[in-house]
Amino acid sequence: MIKRINRMSKKTVINCFDEKCQTHLQIIINVVKIQKKKIAEQKQQLTQLLEEVKQFRNNYVLFQDYNKEIQTKIKQIFLNCLEEHINKFEQSLSKTVNLQQMQNESFKEYFDRIYISILSIQNEKKMAAIQQNKEIFVIFSIIQQLRYKISDLIIKTIYLQEKEEEGDDEDDLESNQKLGLFDVLKQKYKDFKNNDEWKNGLIFTIIYISSNCFTDTIISFCQKALIQLWILEKDQRVRNLLKNQTLVSLQMQILEKDWQTQHDRIADDMQQMLKRIDELQEQLKLITDFVNHIRKGLLRVEGKINQMKEQLNKMGNDIKFLREKSNMEGIEGSSRKNVKSIYVPLKTQEKDKNEVSRLMNFDQFYDKAGEVNEHWIWQKYYSQKKLKSLFWKLHDSNKKIGNYVLMPVYISLRSLKNPVFQAVEESLKQDDYGFDDLQLKECKEMLQKKEFRFIFIMDSYDEMKLENIQKNLYINNKLKQNWSDPLVIFTTRSDIFTSNNYADWFASEDKQKFKEIQLLRFEESQKQEYLKKFTIQSIKMLIFDIHEWQMQTQNQKALDFKRFEQSWEKVQSSLLKFDEARWKSKTLLNEIQIITQIYKKLWSFKKYEDMMTLVILNKLVETPYMKEIIVQVLPNTILKATEIINIKQTFLENFSKILIKFFISKYRIQMYKSQPKRHLQESINEVNKKSEAEIQVDYDDFQEVTHNDLYNLEIIDYHQIAFEVWNILEENLIPQQLQISQESEGHKQLQIFFETNLLLPNQILNNIKIQQEEIIQFVNDALKEYNLTIYDFYCEFINYYHLKQIEKQRNLGESIDTDRFMHDLLEYSIRFTKTMCKNQLTQVQYKQQGFLYQNARTKEQSLNEFFNYDDQNGAQKKDIRSYSLVQQKGANFQFTHKSIQEFLIAADLYEVFVQPKRFDTQILNIIIEILSQENNQDQDCLQFLENIDVKYSKTFNQQENISLFQKQKKFDTFKKTINSITHMIIAIKEHDINSVNFSSQIYAETRQYLIQKISHDDRMIEFSKFLVNLMKIYKHFIISGSNALNILVEMKVDLTKYNFQNIQIQNTSLFGGNFAKCNLSKSKFKNVNINGIN
Repeated sequence: MIKRINRMSKKTVINCFDEKCQTHLQIIINVVKIQKKKIAEQKQQLTQLLEEVKQFRNNYVLFQDYNKEIQTKIKQIFLNCLEEHINKFEQSLSKTVNLQQMQNESFKEYFDRIYISILSIQNEKKMAAIQQNKEIFVIFSIIQQLRYKISDLIIKTIYLQEKEEEGDDEDDLESNQKLGLFDVLKQKYKDFKNNDEWKNGLIFTIIYISSNCFTDTIISFCQKALIQLWILEKDQRVRNLLKNQTLVSLQMQILEKDWQTQHDRIADDMQQMLKRIDELQEQLKLITDFVNHIRKGLLRVEGKINQMKEQLNKMGNDIKFLREKSNMEGIEGSSRKNVKSIYVPLKTQEKDKNEVSRLMNFDQFYDKAGEVNEHWIWQKYYSQKKLKSLFWKLHDSNKKIGNYVLMPVYISLRSLKNPVFQAVEESLKQDDYGFDDLQLKECKEMLQKKEFRFIFIMDSYDEMKLENIQKNLYINNKLKQNWSDPLVIFTTRSDIFTSNNYADWFASEDKQKFKEIQLLRFEESQKQEYLKKFTIQSIKMLIFDIHEWQMQTQNQKALDFKRFEQSWEKVQSSLLKFDEARWKSKTLLNEIQIITQIYKKLWSFKKYEDMMTLVILNKLVETPYMKEIIVQVLPNTILKATEIINIKQTFLENFSKILIKFFISKYRIQMYKSQPKRHLQESINEVNKKSEAEIQVDYDDFQEVTHNDLYNLEIIDYHQIAFEVWNILEENLIPQQLQISQESEGHKQLQIFFETNLLLPNQILNNIKIQQEEIIQFVNDALKEYNLTIYDFYCEFINYYHLKQIEKQRNLGESIDTDRFMHDLLEYSIRFTKTMCKNQLTQVQYKQQGFLYQNARTKEQSLNEFFNYDDQNGAQKKDIRSYSLVQQKGANFQFTHKSIQEFLIAADLYEVFVQPKRFDTQILNIIIEILSQENNQDQDCLQFLENIDVKYSKTFNQQENISLFQKQKKFDTFKKTINSITHMIIAIKEHDINSVNFSSQIYAETRQYLIQKISHDDRMIEFSKFLVNLMKIYKHFIISGSNALNILVEMKVDLTKYNFQNIQIQNTSLFGGNFAKCNLSKSKFKNVNINGIN
């Protein structure tokens, strides 16, 4: 036992020791690794340093070699040139005087002999001057004779070449000799004239003196003399002597005696040259400055000329303006252009008061019942250009009765460059009024004489730049002093009222005259009145367009608005005499008045009212501006639906659905009726024991419709039948005639047509007798039913609203890319909607941060994308927000109406469901059938689709009963559908439909918008089934499949006998779903509402 314990203790000690050793070894290993890593890094650094040093050394060696090579080449070239010229000089040297030193002759004797020779030459020169002219004459005569002889020889050579070849050779030789003699004589003459032979002696003298002298002064003199000879001498013989190889070596020895001095002298010369270059540069700089000064002077002159041109243009405009109109006419002319305005008396409420009053009394401006009497601030729910038109009506009436003349001026604050100090001046100088400085001065003089009084309508205070908001424009513009105490109306949204003292932004010095009025929402009576006035206005605008077109075709310069208004008053008086029945008719004008289809677009009050009720639009009508958009959008929506292409598509869908419902209903009714008769006949046959033949006859009479017939009905291509019926209708222009004619006339046309065209193209359908009235009703219903939903109107409404905002900014002079801006507007709205819906909010709160200090608040960080105007794209965000349907009230942001928020989510979902319109339905059904049989949920759906593609490609190739072309066509269609489904699946992975539970209550209206849009499209229904079945193989699509099943249930789609095996439903609602006889085995439900499920 003790031994065992000792062994165990030893093992324990050994194990502990081993563990400590391992720990120490591990530490040592780590240290070694670290040191090794450091050594490797240092080695790498040293290697890099070595490479750089080697590279530098190689470059340095190359540089030195290059310098040595250049010096050697220069020296060799110099020596070669010098030697060459010396050799030439020695060869051409033929002198009477021997300039070479004798072998036994001393230097002094040699110098004396040279000196004596020079003196003798000078004496001879003097003596020869007398005979110079004679010798020159003799030389010239000899040269002239030689020229004559040479020309004769050339002539003989040309004309007697073949006959006298040998003679020619002799003559040529003689002529060459004579030519050489001519050159010698010429050179002798030059030597005689210039007498340059002494230079050769001088060169030899300088060389020998400097070689045997040790005095620095003489050596320096000789060096300079040699250098000057090399530089200045032009005689080639002298230069050849200098280049003699022997003399060159002697010259190099002379120059090397004081090489440094030469270098310094050359350096000094170079410095002098550089100084001269600098001086030239300074001179050029002075010249450049002078030219620039002249150029600036020319630019100033050009500017003066342009100013003179502008002044001349202004003078011309002033003269033209004075000839054509006065100041008052300029202001009044802008009012005549506003013929499109509609005014409905608005109800207002003054701040801190409960009484509701009327905004304006048409009969008398100074009536106390009206709110417009002193200074106003309005919460902006009304188009202020219409307010301007209202004041002009008051101006006309007041002018007639002699009251104080009021002159309204509309000022768009957003379009001004300096609204804080120059708001009125800038507005009056715009094209609408056309004032200049002189006219502004005259206008102020008229105001001082109290000839009239201005009403300034300052619109869009809230749309100014941020730095201009919270500034009092009344005081800063000095309206009371400069414009004689005008009446001022400020219009703004209440969004910007972030502080309690906002009244100081608008009030004048006398705050008792300040009044704040809020425009109240439209009431039902106001909506009715607006529709009636708009109905009349639509006729007016149609007549105005025709009148304007006529003026343009007649090349008339301007429209006579006054004349047009007078003519319109006569037409309007007849329209106002309509009785109640005419107002409630579907068309405003009778058939005699409807000359063209254009007039058919005029809607009556009753038609507007019925359509708004049908599409449930009354909840959107809160302001006149929204009312105006709605009445504009409705006819456009119907107009698009009545285009022939859309009518055809709608007819094919409607007629096929009506037909299949009718025949299935008829077949089932006939089967139901035949069953009791059949049982009764069988009982009678058993009692009376009639013959089998008689029984068979009666049985056949009652078995006209069987289950097989019902099955045949389901496989018929009703779309093709509808297409053939449409072709027959289109050949006879039935759709076009129905659009122009009234409903009763259209019904009569269909009756006449179907008297001879009653049978349907499919023989199976002719087994059931169909009445003429029924088929006519089917066609009529299919043509008249546009399948419009509130989804279509909202889509058109938002698009129209955005276009109106863009048009408004363009009128203010801004350049906007419509397509890109429309995309940003819609994307901004959808993203903001998603953010609110995910947090289950209908409005959000966001406060702008300071410029210096910004606190990071988690709740507002997600909203920085929409409302943070301080980042890089802040200005664009502000513009997009102001143009969108997102309203701001202080720090709160929300859509104009909750229904718009709900619709935008539906529009985003519809982009997913609209993709299957490119799919082939039969191929999609094949894929759905394959998916319904799958059990493995861990598959890759993209790989699954690729496997289907490969499998069916082989199937198409194995088919033998179809042509190669048909095989390829089917294969291309299948391939295209598979690729489209693949891209769609990739898109759905990133979409909210695969992450958000759209069955919750907050998305209830969203689902209704979507269901109304897709419930009539079979492809979208099949696509929803595809998403449900996709859950069987791909678990990441559980949320999207659950949302799709929820939509199918709410659409009341027939899901009976459907295979839902192995599906997983999560976080959704199947309330009221009918799953009778469905296969739900192995299905998993998690957090699913199954109340009312069957």
